[in-house]
Amino acid sequence: MDRQLLAKVTMLVVIGISSGGFTGNPADQQVIPGESTTFTCDTLDPTRVPEWVLEKEGETNVILSYMEKGKGFTYSSLVEGIATLVATATKEQNGTRVYCKFLLSNSEGVQQINSSKALFSVYGEPLPPHLINFRTRYNSVRLSWPLPWSFVEAPVTGYQVQMLSNGLEVLRTADTGVDQMIYSFDGLDFQTIYIFRAAAINAVGQGEWGNLVNVTTPKPEAPGPPTAFTGVVTISGGTASIAFSWTAPEITEDHGPLTDIKFYHKIGDGDFTEAKLGVATSHELTELPLETTVEAYLVANNFVGDSADSAPFSTKLTYLLSHEYSLLVEGLNITCIFANTVENLTCSVSLASSEGTSQGESIVNKETTPHSAIVIVNGLKAIPWSYNVSVKLDNGNLLTVSGPEDLTPIDTPPPPTTTPPTTLPPTGTVLSLTNEQIGIIAGVVSGIFVVMICVLAVVFACIAMRESCTQRHRRAKRKIHNSKHGATEVKSQYKKV
Repeated sequence: MDRQLLAKVTMLVVIGISSGGFTGNPADQQVIPGESTTFTCDTLDPTRVPEWVLEKEGETNVILSYMEKGKGFTYSSLVEGIATLVATATKEQNGTRVYCKFLLSNSEGVQQINSSKALFSVYGEPLPPHLINFRTRYNSVRLSWPLPWSFVEAPVTGYQVQMLSNGLEVLRTADTGVDQMIYSFDGLDFQTIYIFRAAAINAVGQGEWGNLVNVTTPKPEAPGPPTAFTGVVTISGGTASIAFSWTAPEITEDHGPLTDIKFYHKIGDGDFTEAKLGVATSHELTELPLETTVEAYLVANNFVGDSADSAPFSTKLTYLLSHEYSLLVEGLNITCIFANTVENLTCSVSLASSEGTSQGESIVNKETTPHSAIVIVNGLKAIPWSYNVSVKLDNGNLLTVSGPEDLTPIDTPPPPTTTPPTTLPPTGTVLSLTNEQIGIIAGVVSGIFVVMICVLAVVFACIAMRESCTQRHRRAKRKIHNSKHGATEVKSQYKKV
Protein backbone atom coordinates (compact mmCIF):
# COMPACT_ATOMS: atom_id res chain seq x y z
CA MET A 1 0.00 0.00 0.00
CA ASP A 2 1.19 3.54 -0.78
CA ARG A 3 2.72 5.18 2.31
CA GLN A 4 0.91 8.45 1.75
CA LEU A 5 -2.50 6.68 1.49
CA LEU A 6 -1.83 4.66 4.64
CA ALA A 7 -0.88 7.83 6.50
CA LYS A 8 -4.06 9.54 5.33
CA VAL A 9 -6.31 6.67 6.53
CA THR A 10 -4.51 6.52 9.85
CA MET A 11 -4.93 10.25 10.34
CA LEU A 12 -8.65 10.08 9.58
CA VAL A 13 -9.20 7.26 12.07
CA VAL A 14 -7.27 9.08 14.74
CA ILE A 15 -9.12 12.32 14.00
CA GLY A 16 -12.48 10.49 14.10
CA ILE A 17 -11.68 9.00 17.47
CA SER A 18 -10.04 12.02 19.05
CA SER A 19 -11.92 14.82 17.37
CA GLY A 20 -15.54 13.71 17.24
CA GLY A 21 -16.83 10.38 15.77
CA PHE A 22 -20.13 8.79 16.97
CA THR A 23 -20.10 6.39 19.86
CA GLY A 24 -23.92 6.12 20.02
CA ASN A 25 -26.00 5.65 16.87
CA PRO A 26 -29.78 6.02 16.44
CA ALA A 27 -31.74 2.79 16.71
CA ASP A 28 -34.63 1.54 14.52
CA GLN A 29 -38.06 2.57 15.75
CA GLN A 30 -41.57 1.14 15.08
CA VAL A 31 -44.57 3.16 16.24
CA ILE A 32 -48.21 3.65 15.33
CA PRO A 33 -49.47 6.97 13.94
CA GLY A 34 -49.87 9.69 16.57
CA GLU A 35 -47.32 8.21 18.96
CA SER A 36 -43.94 9.89 19.60
CA THR A 37 -40.51 8.30 19.60
CA THR A 38 -36.93 9.54 20.12
CA PHE A 39 -33.77 9.08 18.08
CA THR A 40 -30.40 9.82 19.71
CA CYS A 41 -26.79 9.93 18.66
CA ASP A 42 -23.70 10.51 20.80
CA THR A 43 -20.56 12.28 19.65
CA LEU A 44 -17.11 12.06 21.18
CA ASP A 45 -16.84 15.85 21.13
CA PRO A 46 -19.60 17.58 23.13
CA THR A 47 -18.74 20.83 21.41
CA ARG A 48 -19.93 19.55 18.12
CA VAL A 49 -23.60 19.87 17.23
CA PRO A 50 -24.61 17.27 14.64
CA GLU A 51 -27.40 17.77 12.20
CA TRP A 52 -30.18 15.23 11.71
CA VAL A 53 -30.77 13.98 8.20
CA LEU A 54 -33.83 12.18 6.80
CA GLU A 55 -33.77 10.00 3.71
CA LYS A 56 -36.85 8.66 1.97
CA GLU A 57 -37.40 7.39 -1.53
CA GLY A 58 -33.97 8.57 -2.59
CA GLU A 59 -34.48 12.15 -1.32
CA THR A 60 -32.17 13.53 1.37
CA ASN A 61 -33.37 16.42 3.48
CA VAL A 62 -31.84 18.35 6.28
CA ILE A 63 -33.92 17.96 9.37
CA LEU A 64 -34.48 21.68 9.69
CA SER A 65 -36.29 21.78 6.37
CA TYR A 66 -38.44 18.85 7.47
CA MET A 67 -39.36 20.69 10.61
CA GLU A 68 -40.24 23.72 8.63
CA LYS A 69 -42.67 21.66 6.55
CA GLY A 70 -44.39 20.37 9.68
CA LYS A 71 -43.51 16.74 9.20
CA GLY A 72 -43.72 16.00 12.91
CA PHE A 73 -40.05 16.16 13.84
CA THR A 74 -38.78 18.27 16.75
CA TYR A 75 -35.09 18.99 17.49
CA SER A 76 -33.76 19.28 21.01
CA SER A 77 -30.45 20.81 21.97
CA LEU A 78 -27.30 18.84 22.59
CA VAL A 79 -26.94 17.65 26.17
CA GLU A 80 -23.53 16.29 27.15
CA GLY A 81 -22.73 15.32 23.62
CA ILE A 82 -26.02 13.54 22.95
CA ALA A 83 -28.23 14.88 20.14
CA THR A 84 -31.93 14.09 20.41
CA LEU A 85 -34.60 14.02 17.72
CA VAL A 86 -38.22 13.64 18.77
CA ALA A 87 -40.63 12.37 16.10
CA THR A 88 -44.42 12.20 16.28
CA ALA A 89 -45.34 9.40 13.87
CA THR A 90 -47.43 9.99 10.77
CA LYS A 91 -48.12 7.64 7.89
CA GLU A 92 -45.86 9.77 5.66
CA GLN A 93 -42.83 8.96 7.82
CA ASN A 94 -43.03 5.20 7.31
CA GLY A 95 -39.82 3.89 5.76
CA THR A 96 -37.71 7.02 6.54
CA ARG A 97 -33.99 6.55 7.25
CA VAL A 98 -32.70 8.76 10.09
CA TYR A 99 -29.03 9.57 10.85
CA CYS A 100 -26.75 12.29 12.28
CA LYS A 101 -23.89 14.14 10.54
CA PHE A 102 -21.32 16.81 11.29
CA LEU A 103 -18.41 18.36 9.39
CA LEU A 104 -14.84 17.90 10.56
CA SER A 105 -12.04 20.19 9.31
CA ASN A 106 -8.44 19.00 9.29
CA SER A 107 -5.28 19.34 7.24
CA GLU A 108 -6.81 17.20 4.57
CA GLY A 109 -9.83 19.47 4.27
CA VAL A 110 -13.42 19.22 5.44
CA GLN A 111 -14.73 15.71 6.23
CA GLN A 112 -18.45 14.78 6.80
CA ILE A 113 -18.84 12.33 9.64
CA ASN A 114 -22.12 10.29 9.58
CA SER A 115 -23.73 8.05 12.14
CA SER A 116 -25.34 4.76 11.14
CA LYS A 117 -28.84 5.01 9.69
CA ALA A 118 -31.95 4.01 11.65
CA LEU A 119 -35.21 2.88 10.04
CA PHE A 120 -38.31 4.77 11.11
CA SER A 121 -41.33 2.44 10.62
CA VAL A 122 -44.83 3.72 11.15
CA TYR A 123 -47.44 1.00 11.44
CA GLY A 124 -50.45 1.03 9.13
CA GLU A 125 -53.85 -0.62 9.17
CA PRO A 126 -53.87 -4.43 8.93
CA LEU A 127 -54.16 -6.26 5.66
CA PRO A 128 -57.65 -7.58 4.76
CA PRO A 129 -58.43 -11.20 5.70
CA HIS A 130 -59.37 -13.72 3.05
CA LEU A 131 -62.95 -14.78 3.77
CA ILE A 132 -64.06 -18.41 3.21
CA ASN A 133 -67.57 -19.89 3.16
CA PHE A 134 -67.08 -22.66 5.69
CA ARG A 135 -70.62 -24.08 5.73
CA THR A 136 -74.06 -23.15 4.37
CA ARG A 137 -77.44 -24.28 5.68
CA TYR A 138 -80.93 -23.23 4.69
CA ASN A 139 -81.02 -20.63 7.49
CA SER A 140 -77.37 -19.96 8.36
CA VAL A 141 -73.92 -19.31 6.88
CA ARG A 142 -70.69 -19.99 8.76
CA LEU A 143 -67.62 -18.03 7.62
CA SER A 144 -63.94 -18.40 8.48
CA TRP A 145 -60.67 -16.64 7.61
CA PRO A 146 -56.93 -17.07 8.32
CA LEU A 147 -54.87 -14.58 10.30
CA PRO A 148 -53.60 -11.74 8.08
CA TRP A 149 -49.87 -11.34 8.65
CA SER A 150 -47.38 -8.57 7.94
CA PHE A 151 -44.30 -7.26 9.68
CA VAL A 152 -45.13 -3.63 8.91
CA GLU A 153 -48.57 -3.59 10.53
CA ALA A 154 -49.44 -3.48 14.19
CA PRO A 155 -50.84 -6.70 15.64
CA VAL A 156 -54.50 -7.44 14.83
CA THR A 157 -56.86 -6.77 17.73
CA GLY A 158 -60.15 -7.90 16.17
CA TYR A 159 -62.26 -8.31 13.06
CA GLN A 160 -65.44 -6.91 11.59
CA VAL A 161 -67.71 -9.04 9.41
CA GLN A 162 -70.59 -7.70 7.35
CA MET A 163 -73.56 -9.32 5.63
CA LEU A 164 -74.90 -7.47 2.59
CA SER A 165 -77.90 -7.94 0.37
CA ASN A 166 -77.64 -8.81 -3.27
CA GLY A 167 -77.78 -5.06 -3.90
CA LEU A 168 -74.79 -4.50 -1.51
CA GLU A 169 -76.93 -2.97 1.21
CA VAL A 170 -75.43 -3.65 4.65
CA LEU A 171 -77.81 -5.92 6.53
CA ARG A 172 -75.74 -6.85 9.59
CA THR A 173 -72.34 -6.02 11.10
CA ALA A 174 -70.60 -8.18 13.67
CA ASP A 175 -67.38 -7.55 15.63
CA THR A 176 -65.24 -10.47 16.78
CA GLY A 177 -62.20 -10.83 19.02
CA VAL A 178 -58.67 -11.39 17.86
CA ASP A 179 -58.88 -15.15 18.55
CA GLN A 180 -62.27 -15.62 16.87
CA MET A 181 -61.67 -16.25 13.20
CA ILE A 182 -65.01 -17.92 12.55
CA TYR A 183 -68.50 -16.45 12.65
CA SER A 184 -72.04 -17.64 11.84
CA PHE A 185 -74.94 -15.56 10.60
CA ASP A 186 -78.16 -17.28 11.68
CA GLY A 187 -81.84 -16.68 11.07
CA LEU A 188 -81.46 -16.26 7.32
CA ASP A 189 -84.08 -16.83 4.66
CA PHE A 190 -83.72 -19.92 2.50
CA GLN A 191 -83.18 -19.65 -1.25
CA THR A 192 -81.81 -16.12 -0.80
CA ILE A 193 -78.56 -14.50 -2.03
CA TYR A 194 -76.29 -12.99 0.63
CA ILE A 195 -72.87 -11.31 0.27
CA PHE A 196 -70.24 -11.31 3.02
CA ARG A 197 -66.98 -9.43 3.61
CA ALA A 198 -64.50 -8.96 6.48
CA ALA A 199 -61.87 -6.47 7.64
CA ALA A 200 -59.13 -6.67 10.28
CA ILE A 201 -58.64 -4.10 13.05
CA ASN A 202 -55.48 -3.08 14.92
CA ALA A 203 -54.31 -0.12 17.01
CA VAL A 204 -54.01 2.01 13.88
CA GLY A 205 -57.57 1.37 12.80
CA GLN A 206 -59.66 -0.82 10.54
CA GLY A 207 -58.05 -2.14 7.41
CA GLU A 208 -59.60 -2.41 4.01
CA TRP A 209 -62.45 -4.82 3.29
CA GLY A 210 -61.39 -8.13 1.91
CA ASN A 211 -62.87 -10.34 -0.78
CA LEU A 212 -66.63 -10.71 -1.28
CA VAL A 213 -68.25 -14.11 -0.71
CA ASN A 214 -71.57 -14.75 -2.45
CA VAL A 215 -73.81 -17.41 -0.89
CA THR A 216 -77.26 -18.68 -1.87
CA THR A 217 -79.00 -20.47 0.98
CA PRO A 218 -80.57 -23.80 -0.10
CA LYS A 219 -84.15 -24.94 0.26
CA PRO A 220 -84.70 -26.97 3.47
CA GLU A 221 -85.99 -30.53 3.48
CA ALA A 222 -89.22 -31.92 4.86
CA PRO A 223 -88.80 -34.24 7.85
CA GLY A 224 -88.69 -38.00 7.65
CA PRO A 225 -91.66 -40.03 8.96
CA PRO A 226 -91.94 -41.09 12.61
CA THR A 227 -90.62 -44.58 13.31
CA ALA A 228 -91.33 -47.45 15.74
CA PHE A 229 -95.08 -46.77 15.57
CA THR A 230 -96.86 -49.23 17.92
CA GLY A 231 -100.09 -49.52 19.87
CA VAL A 232 -101.05 -51.45 23.01
CA VAL A 233 -104.69 -52.57 23.21
CA THR A 234 -106.52 -52.74 26.54
CA ILE A 235 -110.06 -54.19 26.78
CA SER A 236 -112.15 -53.30 29.80
CA GLY A 237 -115.85 -54.10 30.07
CA GLY A 238 -117.48 -53.57 26.72
CA THR A 239 -114.94 -51.10 25.24
CA ALA A 240 -111.28 -50.92 24.37
CA SER A 241 -108.47 -48.36 24.37
CA ILE A 242 -105.21 -48.17 22.42
CA ALA A 243 -102.06 -46.46 23.74
CA PHE A 244 -99.92 -45.42 20.77
CA SER A 245 -96.24 -44.49 20.89
CA TRP A 246 -93.56 -43.66 18.32
CA THR A 247 -90.12 -42.16 17.82
CA ALA A 248 -89.96 -38.65 16.41
CA PRO A 249 -88.03 -38.20 13.13
CA GLU A 250 -84.41 -37.10 13.31
CA ILE A 251 -84.06 -33.39 12.60
CA THR A 252 -80.72 -32.32 11.08
CA GLU A 253 -79.44 -28.91 10.06
CA ASP A 254 -80.80 -29.57 6.57
CA HIS A 255 -84.37 -29.89 7.85
CA GLY A 256 -86.71 -27.25 9.07
CA PRO A 257 -87.78 -27.51 12.72
CA LEU A 258 -90.54 -30.02 13.44
CA THR A 259 -93.96 -28.37 13.62
CA ASP A 260 -96.50 -31.16 14.10
CA ILE A 261 -97.05 -34.87 14.29
CA LYS A 262 -100.28 -35.56 12.43
CA PHE A 263 -102.19 -38.59 13.74
CA TYR A 264 -104.65 -40.22 11.32
CA HIS A 265 -107.01 -43.02 12.35
CA LYS A 266 -110.30 -44.60 11.36
CA ILE A 267 -112.66 -47.09 13.01
CA GLY A 268 -114.25 -49.79 10.91
CA ASP A 269 -115.43 -48.54 7.52
CA GLY A 270 -115.35 -44.87 8.55
CA ASP A 271 -113.10 -42.15 7.14
CA PHE A 272 -109.70 -41.21 8.47
CA THR A 273 -109.67 -38.28 10.89
CA GLU A 274 -106.68 -36.04 11.59
CA ALA A 275 -105.33 -34.84 14.92
CA LYS A 276 -102.35 -32.46 15.23
CA LEU A 277 -100.27 -33.43 18.25
CA GLY A 278 -97.42 -30.90 18.16
CA VAL A 279 -94.14 -32.68 18.84
CA ALA A 280 -95.66 -35.38 21.09
CA THR A 281 -94.45 -38.98 20.89
CA SER A 282 -97.59 -40.69 22.27
CA HIS A 283 -101.37 -40.60 21.91
CA GLU A 284 -104.33 -42.63 23.24
CA LEU A 285 -107.71 -43.57 21.82
CA THR A 286 -110.37 -44.56 24.35
CA GLU A 287 -113.99 -45.79 24.45
CA LEU A 288 -113.53 -47.79 21.26
CA PRO A 289 -116.30 -50.26 20.37
CA LEU A 290 -115.47 -53.94 20.24
CA GLU A 291 -115.64 -56.04 17.12
CA THR A 292 -114.27 -53.18 15.04
CA THR A 293 -110.99 -52.70 13.21
CA VAL A 294 -108.88 -49.66 14.01
CA GLU A 295 -106.31 -48.37 11.50
CA ALA A 296 -103.83 -45.55 12.11
CA TYR A 297 -100.68 -43.92 10.69
CA LEU A 298 -98.53 -40.84 11.34
CA VAL A 299 -97.15 -37.93 9.28
CA ALA A 300 -94.45 -35.46 10.44
CA ASN A 301 -94.68 -31.83 9.33
CA ASN A 302 -92.53 -28.71 9.19
CA PHE A 303 -92.87 -25.39 7.36
CA VAL A 304 -91.58 -27.05 4.19
CA GLY A 305 -94.26 -29.73 4.08
CA ASP A 306 -95.27 -33.23 5.15
CA SER A 307 -93.16 -36.33 5.45
CA ALA A 308 -94.06 -39.68 3.95
CA ASP A 309 -96.54 -41.84 5.89
CA SER A 310 -95.24 -43.89 8.77
CA ALA A 311 -95.67 -47.64 8.91
CA PRO A 312 -99.42 -48.36 9.37
CA PHE A 313 -101.03 -49.79 12.50
CA SER A 314 -104.08 -52.04 12.28
CA THR A 315 -105.85 -54.23 14.83
CA LYS A 316 -109.26 -55.76 15.45
CA LEU A 317 -110.72 -55.03 18.87
CA THR A 318 -112.12 -58.35 20.12
CA TYR A 319 -112.18 -60.61 23.15
CA LEU A 320 -112.02 -63.67 20.97
CA LEU A 321 -108.86 -63.71 18.92
CA SER A 322 -109.63 -67.02 17.20
CA HIS A 323 -111.27 -70.39 17.66
CA GLU A 324 -110.45 -73.86 16.38
CA TYR A 325 -112.52 -77.02 16.26
CA SER A 326 -111.91 -80.75 15.87
CA LEU A 327 -114.40 -83.54 15.34
CA LEU A 328 -114.82 -86.31 17.91
CA VAL A 329 -116.71 -89.57 17.89
CA GLU A 330 -120.28 -88.35 18.33
CA GLY A 331 -118.98 -85.03 19.61
CA LEU A 332 -117.20 -81.76 18.97
CA ASN A 333 -114.11 -80.08 20.53
CA ILE A 334 -113.86 -76.25 20.23
CA THR A 335 -110.92 -74.22 21.56
CA CYS A 336 -111.41 -70.47 22.16
CA ILE A 337 -108.36 -68.15 22.16
CA PHE A 338 -108.92 -64.88 24.07
CA ALA A 339 -106.99 -61.62 24.27
CA ASN A 340 -104.47 -61.91 27.06
CA THR A 341 -105.66 -58.68 28.69
CA VAL A 342 -109.06 -60.16 29.46
CA GLU A 343 -109.97 -62.19 32.55
CA ASN A 344 -113.03 -64.11 33.82
CA LEU A 345 -114.47 -64.87 30.40
CA THR A 346 -116.61 -67.87 29.55
CA CYS A 347 -116.55 -69.55 26.17
CA SER A 348 -120.01 -70.99 25.37
CA VAL A 349 -120.83 -73.21 22.39
CA SER A 350 -124.35 -74.01 21.24
CA LEU A 351 -125.11 -76.49 18.46
CA ALA A 352 -128.26 -77.18 16.51
CA SER A 353 -129.30 -79.86 14.04
CA SER A 354 -132.47 -81.18 12.53
CA GLU A 355 -132.85 -83.47 15.49
CA GLY A 356 -132.23 -81.16 18.40
CA THR A 357 -129.75 -78.89 20.15
CA SER A 358 -126.78 -79.26 22.43
CA GLN A 359 -124.39 -76.92 24.20
CA GLY A 360 -121.34 -76.71 26.42
CA GLU A 361 -119.17 -74.07 28.07
CA SER A 362 -115.89 -73.67 29.90
CA ILE A 363 -114.18 -71.02 32.03
CA VAL A 364 -111.11 -69.44 30.42
CA ASN A 365 -107.76 -71.00 31.28
CA LYS A 366 -105.69 -68.10 32.65
CA GLU A 367 -102.42 -70.03 32.77
CA THR A 368 -101.83 -69.79 29.02
CA THR A 369 -100.96 -66.71 26.95
CA PRO A 370 -103.13 -65.82 25.17
CA HIS A 371 -105.82 -67.27 27.42
CA SER A 372 -107.59 -70.30 25.98
CA ALA A 373 -110.66 -72.35 26.87
CA ILE A 374 -111.71 -75.78 25.60
CA VAL A 375 -115.34 -76.76 25.16
CA ILE A 376 -116.19 -80.42 24.50
CA VAL A 377 -119.73 -81.38 23.50
CA ASN A 378 -120.47 -85.13 23.48
CA GLY A 379 -123.50 -87.23 22.67
CA LEU A 380 -124.07 -85.88 19.19
CA LYS A 381 -125.38 -87.89 16.30
CA ALA A 382 -123.27 -88.19 13.17
CA ILE A 383 -125.34 -85.64 11.27
CA PRO A 384 -124.52 -82.03 10.24
CA TRP A 385 -124.55 -79.52 13.08
CA SER A 386 -124.38 -75.73 12.97
CA TYR A 387 -122.72 -73.98 15.89
CA ASN A 388 -122.38 -70.61 17.59
CA VAL A 389 -119.48 -69.53 19.79
CA SER A 390 -120.34 -66.95 22.43
CA VAL A 391 -118.10 -65.05 24.83
CA LYS A 392 -119.82 -64.22 28.07
CA LEU A 393 -118.94 -61.73 30.75
CA ASP A 394 -120.94 -60.77 33.83
CA ASN A 395 -123.01 -58.38 31.79
CA GLY A 396 -124.04 -60.99 29.19
CA ASN A 397 -122.98 -61.98 25.71
CA LEU A 398 -120.34 -59.77 24.15
CA LEU A 399 -119.45 -61.63 21.01
CA THR A 400 -121.04 -64.28 18.81
CA VAL A 401 -119.27 -66.06 15.97
CA SER A 402 -121.34 -68.38 13.79
CA GLY A 403 -119.69 -71.45 12.37
CA PRO A 404 -120.17 -73.42 9.15
CA GLU A 405 -123.13 -75.75 8.60
CA ASP A 406 -121.23 -78.92 7.74
CA LEU A 407 -119.61 -80.05 10.99
CA THR A 408 -120.47 -83.71 11.31
CA PRO A 409 -119.19 -85.78 14.25
CA ILE A 410 -117.46 -89.04 13.45
CA ASP A 411 -119.80 -92.06 13.70
CA THR A 412 -117.11 -94.80 14.16
CA PRO A 413 -113.65 -94.67 15.65
CA PRO A 414 -110.82 -94.54 13.12
CA PRO A 415 -108.59 -97.61 12.67
CA PRO A 416 -105.53 -97.71 14.86
CA THR A 417 -102.54 -96.11 13.31
CA THR A 418 -99.95 -98.22 15.15
CA THR A 419 -99.10 -101.93 14.51
CA PRO A 420 -100.05 -104.13 17.48
CA PRO A 421 -97.17 -106.02 19.11
CA THR A 422 -96.48 -109.53 17.86
CA THR A 423 -97.26 -112.34 20.41
CA LEU A 424 -96.04 -115.94 20.38
CA PRO A 425 -98.71 -118.67 19.92
CA PRO A 426 -99.51 -120.82 22.94
CA THR A 427 -97.66 -124.11 23.54
CA GLY A 428 -98.91 -127.01 21.38
CA THR A 429 -100.14 -124.84 18.55
CA VAL A 430 -99.14 -126.02 15.05
CA LEU A 431 -97.42 -123.33 13.08
CA SER A 432 -98.53 -122.95 9.50
CA LEU A 433 -95.89 -121.58 7.15
CA THR A 434 -96.24 -120.32 3.66
CA ASN A 435 -94.16 -121.62 0.74
CA GLU A 436 -92.14 -118.43 0.78
CA GLN A 437 -91.33 -118.82 4.45
CA ILE A 438 -90.40 -122.49 3.92
CA GLY A 439 -88.07 -121.51 1.06
CA ILE A 440 -86.36 -118.92 3.24
CA ILE A 441 -85.85 -121.43 6.06
CA ALA A 442 -84.49 -124.10 3.62
CA GLY A 443 -82.02 -121.63 2.20
CA VAL A 444 -80.76 -120.73 5.66
CA VAL A 445 -80.32 -124.41 6.62
CA SER A 446 -78.46 -125.20 3.36
CA GLY A 447 -76.09 -122.34 3.97
CA ILE A 448 -75.32 -123.55 7.47
CA PHE A 449 -74.64 -127.11 6.14
CA VAL A 450 -72.17 -125.82 3.50
CA VAL A 451 -70.30 -123.82 6.10
CA MET A 452 -69.97 -126.88 8.37
CA ILE A 453 -68.56 -129.04 5.51
CA CYS A 454 -65.95 -126.37 4.75
CA VAL A 455 -64.88 -126.24 8.36
CA LEU A 456 -64.50 -130.08 8.56
CA ALA A 457 -62.43 -130.12 5.37
CA VAL A 458 -60.03 -127.60 6.80
CA VAL A 459 -59.70 -129.65 10.03
CA PHE A 460 -58.93 -132.91 8.17
CA ALA A 461 -56.34 -131.18 6.01
CA CYS A 462 -54.53 -129.89 9.07
CA ILE A 463 -54.49 -133.39 10.64
CA ALA A 464 -53.02 -134.97 7.47
CA MET A 465 -50.32 -132.33 7.26
CA ARG A 466 -49.37 -132.97 10.87
CA GLU A 467 -49.02 -136.74 10.30
CA SER A 468 -46.81 -136.21 7.28
CA CYS A 469 -44.56 -133.92 9.24
CA THR A 470 -44.26 -136.49 12.05
CA GLN A 471 -43.15 -139.30 9.66
CA ARG A 472 -40.51 -137.09 8.07
CA HIS A 473 -39.09 -136.31 11.47
CA ARG A 474 -38.79 -139.96 12.39
CA ARG A 475 -36.94 -140.86 9.18
CA ALA A 476 -34.42 -138.09 9.75
CA LYS A 477 -33.63 -139.30 13.27
CA ARG A 478 -33.14 -142.83 12.01
CA LYS A 479 -30.58 -141.79 9.39
CA ILE A 480 -28.60 -139.88 11.95
CA HIS A 481 -28.51 -142.89 14.26
CA ASN A 482 -27.33 -145.23 11.52
CA SER A 483 -24.58 -142.89 10.53
CA LYS A 484 -23.17 -142.78 14.03
CA HIS A 485 -23.32 -146.62 14.43
CA GLY A 486 -21.43 -147.22 11.16
CA ALA A 487 -18.60 -144.99 12.20
CA THR A 488 -18.14 -146.85 15.45
CA GLU A 489 -17.74 -150.17 13.63
CA VAL A 490 -15.07 -148.80 11.31
CA LYS A 491 -13.01 -147.57 14.26
CA SER A 492 -13.21 -151.04 15.97
CA GLN A 493 -11.95 -152.89 12.88
CA TYR A 494 -9.07 -150.48 12.47
CA LYS A 495 -7.87 -151.16 16.00
CA LYS A 496 -7.90 -154.91 15.44
CA VAL A 497 -5.68 -154.64 12.42
